[in-house]
Amino acid sequence: MTLRRTIVISDVHGCLDELQALLKACSYSPDDDLLVFVGDLLDKGPKPHETVRYVRQLRHVVLVLGNHEDKHIRYRGHERRREKSGKSNPCLDRHGELAAFYAAADDEDYAFLNQAVVAYTMTEHNHVVVHAGIPPRLKALPPEGRPWSSFTKSDKKKWGGLKWARCVDARGNLIGVYDTQLHHRFWCEDYDGRFGTVIYGHLHRVTEDGSFIETEHARGIDTGCVYGGRLTGLVFSNHESCIGQPIVVQVDGSPYADDHAEYLAEARKTTPPFP
Repeated sequence: MTLRRTIVISDVHGCLDELQALLKACSYSPDDDLLVFVGDLLDKGPKPHETVRYVRQLRHVVLVLGNHEDKHIRYRGHERRREKSGKSNPCLDRHGELAAFYAAADDEDYAFLNQAVVAYTMTEHNHVVVHAGIPPRLKALPPEGRPWSSFTKSDKKKWGGLKWARCVDARGNLIGVYDTQLHHRFWCEDYDGRFGTVIYGHLHRVTEDGSFIETEHARGIDTGCVYGGRLTGLVFSNHESCIGQPIVVQVDGSPYADDHAEYLAEARKTTPPFP
């Protein structure tokens, strides 16, 4: 069945009220629209568990795995082993968000996170949605529709960069956030469009007027809702006359994540200027 529209939504980060406002602004229809979330539904904002529960109960939803969903999945696995063996949980829970979600969530919430994919291809629009980016040396995307939870260790090594890519070195190798230096380049500067135009979140970067960042083959739509920026939706009509040309819909956010501001400021000291 071909749905009327595909709506790609930026990093929600527990901002449920803003998500509901965005859907209203998009005139969202549960029967006619496909929602594609770029990942990071939870953490930082005021309603992380409520957001996950709300989204998983919607019709026609694709969740692309973000680094925050990945952290919660790993935390739960370690926590269950800790409860049986007494071994400590190695996941760093700086703000207590992992433990809080673990206490509130049920099996269906985690089942929803576990069915997330690391890439979603919008073939008719020549776009692909990932959370963070495309490593320049990547030769192929993962099999369509295959959840991250079913990946082998080898698969995760091959495609894990899709959920945390940021910068690359001169050879095209991904650089971890703590190893990034000002001379490194953003992945999208070297991405050649081999998989189509990439829609991604993960990295909060905006233009002077608050719009999202676009490069030749990529659209970075994390416009910092949880930091008082905006929540962004790209609305693609699936009518053949409108292929590949989304309408941009945005709603204002609130600065919920003041306790994350220090970390964000520190990370930006070694982040190269965006092209």
